[in-house]
Amino acid sequence: MKKIIVLGIALLFNISCVSSKLVQQYKNPDIGFFHANKTLIISLNTNTESRQITENSIEKSLKSESVFVEKSIDFFDEPFIKREISKTEFQQIEKDLLEDDFDAILVTKIVGRQKRYHTANLLYEYMKSNQTFEEYYYGNQYNYMRKKGKKEDYIILVFETSLYCICPDKERELIWKGQFEIKDSHNMEKNINKLKKQLLNSLKRNDLLIEH
Repeated sequence: MKKIIVLGIALLFNISCVSSKLVQQYKNPDIGFFHANKTLIISLNTNTESRQITENSIEKSLKSESVFVEKSIDFFDEPFIKREISKTEFQQIEKDLLEDDFDAILVTKIVGRQKRYHTANLLYEYMKSNQTFEEYYYGNQYNYMRKKGKKEDYIILVFETSLYCICPDKERELIWKGQFEIKDSHNMEKNINKLKKQLLNSLKRNDLLIEH
């Protein structure tokens, strides 16, 4: 029994230390392999530096796999994401993309920030005490820990990346969407490097953009 508990702690410790992972995804069931002639990379980040880092990193990764891509920071004259776009303007943007031979858009954005505690540490404290599991479970919920003034161990950034087809016969059809959790290193470039590795692996596994 003790061996099982120790093994459980080891497994939880390893899980809590994972710096990046794909947590959920959706792929259009009507799509098998999806090849695009030209893909536009868009980072929906109002911070110019973060947007450049994200688009540059993803561009480099996809080009290394012989995917023809272009960054939104190079395509658009101004950062359109910093202002409200009317439906008419959006339709014109889509028309411009089609005229420039784009047939896919890859969009990335941060959709959340989550504070986390190391699960293994919490379990270790439980084993040293006389708590019941119920007391341990409810006592270690995030809100309880926050009220007790406990400092969070780390921050998780939640990224979402979506791949759309903008083929003339299809109106911005969603091909694939993935959500990734990245342990915040407090360095945007390092965070994006973790993201791009997970993204590239996901695209390959789903037969999207990259030819085997």
